[in-house]
Amino acid sequence: MSFTTSSFYLLLAATLLGFWSMRGQRARLWLLLAASFVFYGAWSVKYSLLLAFSAALDYTVALLLGRVDDPLRRKWLLWASLAGNLGVLGFFKYYNFFAEAFVEFTALVGLPVSLPVAQVLLPIGISFYTFQTLSYSIDVYRRRFAPCRDPLQFFVYVTYFPQLVAGPIERASHLLPQLGDLAAKQLNRAQVQVAVNRILLGLFKKLAIADSLAPQVDMLFSSYERFGAAGVALGALGFALQIYCDFSAYSDIAIGVAALFGVRLSENFRAPYLAASPGEMWSRWHITLFAWLRDYLYAPLRHIRLLRGRRKTMGFLVMLVSGLWHGANYTFVVWGAFSGLALTLHRLIAERGLAAPLPAPVRVLAGWAATFFGVWVLSAVMFRSQGLGQMLDMYRLLFSLTPGELALGHLGLFGFWVGLVALEHAGVEAHHRSAGFRRWLASPSRQWAALGFLLPIDFAFFFRDPGEWGAPFIYFAF
Repeated sequence: MSFTTSSFYLLLAATLLGFWSMRGQRARLWLLLAASFVFYGAWSVKYSLLLAFSAALDYTVALLLGRVDDPLRRKWLLWASLAGNLGVLGFFKYYNFFAEAFVEFTALVGLPVSLPVAQVLLPIGISFYTFQTLSYSIDVYRRRFAPCRDPLQFFVYVTYFPQLVAGPIERASHLLPQLGDLAAKQLNRAQVQVAVNRILLGLFKKLAIADSLAPQVDMLFSSYERFGAAGVALGALGFALQIYCDFSAYSDIAIGVAALFGVRLSENFRAPYLAASPGEMWSRWHITLFAWLRDYLYAPLRHIRLLRGRRKTMGFLVMLVSGLWHGANYTFVVWGAFSGLALTLHRLIAERGLAAPLPAPVRVLAGWAATFFGVWVLSAVMFRSQGLGQMLDMYRLLFSLTPGELALGHLGLFGFWVGLVALEHAGVEAHHRSAGFRRWLASPSRQWAALGFLLPIDFAFFFRDPGEWGAPFIYFAF
């Protein structure tokens, strides 16, 4: 069940009606749990069992951690959580990738071995909810969060349907207390209006921009030899715009839907294409994932003797893991390594003050151009390519400046989409930096104006094709 289907909004309407008709804490929790399993079960009932397994495992481990003081036993409990969650994730997401790589390696060294290939579908959202439940167990192990003793409340935390499939990845310290206070939630007209507009903004970014860009990007990537270097460059730029609008749209809708129940989710994007360095880019893009990697991967790496004091090496390893997190494909490994190298290179430049002689405005502009075009757009070819062969062919065309058949009309069309994303980024950044802009935007008249602008556009795109109301979100594949 996707945010761009009528069935989701029927489920949302029924859940909202029941939620605000009820007064009791338990009743509201049971309703949200039922809605969450209906939402997830629409994709696969059997994979709902994996979701329940992850929740039950970490609930049990955390309870035991709360009762055990022996350091060794606590470590074994944490390892049980890590093994269970990462074992399931590793099997479903990476088994075929590593099995095929092993078979290729053995054939290369003259010792061919055959391994069975598991014909299984990747459970949707498994990377997201696995990291969410793991963060809870690790926080309880570190004694930063007390174990939740209410299994119903904890299961809602893990399965909460607005953010279940593609984030934001919520920490227990942020979401669980809100779920423990559902009975006190009140329906506020101003908050509802802001929430609805957030949902409409997300639908606009998904349906009007990302899904409109998708066929153009598909064409440029599937016929890259025909369009030459300019086509590769435009395809990479188009995909950078598409994936931002697609993924941030999911977060916008999730945040808006959660707010209708009085629950505040974490922000997951903040105008990432305004970043002037790779590090700043990752602090603005998929914020909850990279905060997770910082706290639960980068921080523990500091205690490994061989890596102690090697910040650049640890940063590279974190980005490499990020690439693997995104998918079991060599292109994602290359993307992670490239992103790690870009982060390392920027830190070297900063440490040695190589950019210091430049005037501040030039330094910022050069940093932005290098980050957006030299890192993000360039790496979009790695992220979007179907395999290493296509990726290498596209880079060969790009760097050899091979001419192609790209029409000038494409440039104008992509320029329009660049303008829309730039306008959205300007609004997001102003909202973050200026309290005056937030007050101006929050006025009822502006909210009604936004509603009047977004609603008809969203309806037009929502119903433009009765057979398919929006393509699947890109991050459903991760």
